[in-house]
Amino acid sequence: MPPQAVTSDTPKDGSPQSGTKAQGRLHAEPPNKALKYATVLAVVLWLAVFALCLAATAIVGWTDWGNFREGLWKTCVNYITTGVECYHIATPVCEARYQMTQALSILSIVFSFAAALTGIYVLMKGISKQYGRLQVRYLFLAVSLVALVVVLATWCIWVIRNEDPKCGKPQHYGVSWVLQVVASALAFLAAVLALTVACLFWESPPRPGGVTTEEIYFPPPAVYFQAPNSQVAGTVIHVVYHPH
Repeated sequence: MPPQAVTSDTPKDGSPQSGTKAQGRLHAEPPNKALKYATVLAVVLWLAVFALCLAATAIVGWTDWGNFREGLWKTCVNYITTGVECYHIATPVCEARYQMTQALSILSIVFSFAAALTGIYVLMKGISKQYGRLQVRYLFLAVSLVALVVVLATWCIWVIRNEDPKCGKPQHYGVSWVLQVVASALAFLAAVLALTVACLFWESPPRPGGVTTEEIYFPPPAVYFQAPNSQVAGTVIHVVYHPH
């Protein structure tokens, strides 16, 4: 009779493991649907942030009072006689903050779009149970955090500039500034979702000495029979089969 084999769920360290399937895995699969929905929502938010930052940069309206509107690239004045005329005012005292806001505005557009592309890349890679793709999600989180900081810094620097009477008109902010503030709020939500995608829904790698599938071979039952030439009645020979 050939040896019989049974499958045993036995940890490599020999400790008992009850109720665990021998699949070499100690953790359940991540909730793929929740991960996918969070990533999709984050991508949508980053695209909205990108559109708002683009509009805020293009529209002349960071500072607005009366007939005077100031943007990042030009200043427009509505004259009664000649109508609206736009030009650039260069104030040496305020030029550094002005240029800093310009640079941050461009960076906010670039990084918000980069964050959206990174989120799309996470979706394209798929929600895999073995996340060597975990690095992609960490990249998504890193780009999202940088984009959030840049979007926030853009309107904050403008506030510092505008509240200086030598540079702007305190407490007079236009539609472009409002759009940038709204973009920062959406960027915060998108960054929180990116953090959720990167850190909360992930699968730990198998630990050393994890559960494995092993085959244990048992010999067939012993065979007992009466020796035909035995001189002693009732003599029983015990034969045990040992497989090789």
